[in-house]
Formats: sequence, C-alpha cells, structure tokens
Amino acid sequence: MSKAVKTHFRNSSYPWIGGALIIILLGTVSVFIQGKPRIAGLGTSLVIMFGIYLTYRAYIRAVVIAKEDVLIIRNPFKDYEIPWEQVNEIEPNARIIVRTNRGEEIKVWCVQRANLSMMRGSRSFLDDVADDLNGIRRARIA
Repeated sequence: MSKAVKTHFRNSSYPWIGGALIIILLGTVSVFIQGKPRIAGLGTSLVIMFGIYLTYRAYIRAVVIAKEDVLIIRNPFKDYEIPWEQVNEIEPNARIIVRTNRGEEIKVWCVQRANLSMMRGSRSFLDDVADDLNGIRRARIA
C-alpha cells in the first residue's frame, strides 16, 4: 500500500485557535448586546463581529492546496491559483515563500516557522511542508 499524498497544508492548531477565538468573541458580543444601551452595544458588537470575520479569514480559511494542475494559496486577504508550470521555487523561510516565473513572491500565511525552531535553527513543520510541496511540484511538471 502506498502512502497517500497530502494535498492540504496548514498549521494544525490554527483552526482550533480560530474556533476558540470566535467562540470567545461571540460570547463577548452577547455580553455587550445585553448589558449596554442599544447604540453602544450595537457599535461594539459590530467591531467584535469584524474581529470574528478577520479571525475566520486568518485562522480557519487560510490553507495551501496542491491540486493536480494548480497550487492554491488562500491567504487572509488574497487568494492565488498558480499553475505548477509557473512555480519556480518553494522556499522555507519564516513563512513559505512561493516564487513564480512572472517574478511574483508570495508569502504563505497558514504555515509559519515556530519561534523555538527559529531560535534553535532546527527543522520544523514548515520545512516538511516545503519539502512536500517541492516534491509535488517536481512530480507535476515532470
């Protein structure tokens, strides 16, 4: 039996952190709606709801997907679909950096190097993801 090729990449704790933050923010909204005059509660609630939206975009939605013909990068504020033929390099740094043959340099938000591994100079999950993506890239353009 061969090992299944992983196609979705992100730090595994991000959805959990994002979900916890959203639950906390939703609880905060309910407190503000109940305890304040309507206008003050509504204004504060709108700000908190915007925080929920940003948390969702940054922690839950952000992912890298390696499809058959394209590399999809979902960053919090911009999505990219890059055909494998246009990917020149996938480099592990503080974040994964994808360089294209059009001169673009795209930083991937959903996979970041842990501070401890940066201080120690050791391999991390980010290096493994970069290796996996480079392997997929080589297989797709071969």
